[in-house]
Amino acid sequence: MKTKKIVSAIGISMMLLAGCSAESGDELEVYKALEKVADQEKQFIKEQQPMTALEEKENVLYEEILSIGMKEKEKVDEKASEALQLLDEREEHLVKEQESMQRSKEEFEKAKEKIELVKDEDIEKQANKLASLMESRYKAYDLMYASYEESVELDRELYTMFQKTNVKLNDLENQISSINEMYQKVQENSEKFNQATDAYNEEKKNFYKKVKSGQE
Repeated sequence: MKTKKIVSAIGISMMLLAGCSAESGDELEVYKALEKVADQEKQFIKEQQPMTALEEKENVLYEEILSIGMKEKEKVDEKASEALQLLDEREEHLVKEQESMQRSKEEFEKAKEKIELVKDEDIEKQANKLASLMESRYKAYDLMYASYEESVELDRELYTMFQKTNVKLNDLENQISSINEMYQKVQENSEKFNQATDAYNEEKKNFYKKVKSGQE
């Protein structure tokens, strides 16, 4: 069996930029609201390292299953069971990650309400551009999350197949091929999310500069 399942290695650069201080009333409220959005994603950031570690452990088990071969059924069953347990743990972190992002979305809706109160037209325009970029970022995350979740389910199907008696080699290879395709989609969606995050952070810097220049 030459085909190998790949580790997703998401490598998310999702850190939201912290801002500078604002002084005037409406702009200050927008500033505070944006910082609350960033705060809601701290848990999201925290989940990345353990998820990556679990992926790496699982991939080691996968390689061990391949090296053992399907003739040693008892050993394969044991390794597959361990891998399934790691998948369960990965899903737990995935849920926490998604919940953190959902809280971020809810907080951002509050920030948009603050933007509507800004009286300076230029600053309001800049803030609305920022809001549009953040909405694009959330859409990119939703795609990444959906593809990652599907990849976990495909992994689960694979390890369940490994535990079956007289599983066909062709069926295993087809499943692994589907997994690799899905992980490729995860990678692509992850890159889009990173790009959206970078764009938001850059515009956020511009927004703070605009606010600061308007106060001078």
